[in-house]
Amino acid sequence: MKKIMFLLFVLSIANVLSATSFEDGERYFSGNRPTEAIPYFQKALLETEVNPLVYNYLGVCYMQLNQNEKALEFFLKGLTVPGTRKKILYFNAGNVCFLEENYEKAVEYYGYAISADSLYAKAYLNRANTNLRMGNYQKSIDDYTKYLLIDSNSEQKENVQAMIDALNTELVAQADEEKRLAEEAARIKEEEEKIAAEKAAAEKLAQEEASAAAEKAAQLEAEKAKAEAARRKKLLEEVAAELQQTESTNLTAGSEGIIEYNDEDAELD
Repeated sequence: MKKIMFLLFVLSIANVLSATSFEDGERYFSGNRPTEAIPYFQKALLETEVNPLVYNYLGVCYMQLNQNEKALEFFLKGLTVPGTRKKILYFNAGNVCFLEENYEKAVEYYGYAISADSLYAKAYLNRANTNLRMGNYQKSIDDYTKYLLIDSNSEQKENVQAMIDALNTELVAQADEEKRLAEEAARIKEEEEKIAAEKAAAEKLAQEEASAAAEKAAQLEAEKAKAEAARRKKLLEEVAAELQQTESTNLTAGSEGIIEYNDEDAELD
């Protein structure tokens, strides 16, 4: 019996210490003293009954100390524990990723927070800001608009509305710029095609002129060769004619060599 009473006493003391550790941690946290708060929250984690809020408190404390990796570790660890406020843990995980400029992951965690609570205005606002950093202006406008619908009395209403107007103006300007660039690209392409066509036409004309010149030169060369051949033929014919006339003269000339016969000489005995 004494042993049982002793165990009950130990358990009761442990519960008191657990509550005290968590409460002391909260007290230091509320006083913006994260360094002093962390040891108490760490002690509270070792107790049998852990207050689910301790994971969020520890994560925020580490964020305040710029230990973002450690902060994200506790936010994500808290998501695996029953009874924790999932939307808050996802939201703060997104904030850590935003600080680390891991914007894609931040958008993902904000999205999970919204999935946990579709009316969680802060998650819409921070996701809008993150998409703005990523250049996703239309998505930012959508989330800013949703934020104002959920929290119509927000102190940041005017600033958010001004941001929406500015982004809409920017989208119009981007559309105009894209149109101008497209028109310029089309004009450049048309000019390049025109130049290419003119170049091709000029090259074709040059080829045709070169071909015509070559043909004309070949024709002149052929005519020259033909004329030369005719000249040589005529020369040969003239020489041949002269040779033929000379031989004929030799056959008829020189009557002294001819023997004349009279009738008497012609008679036979």
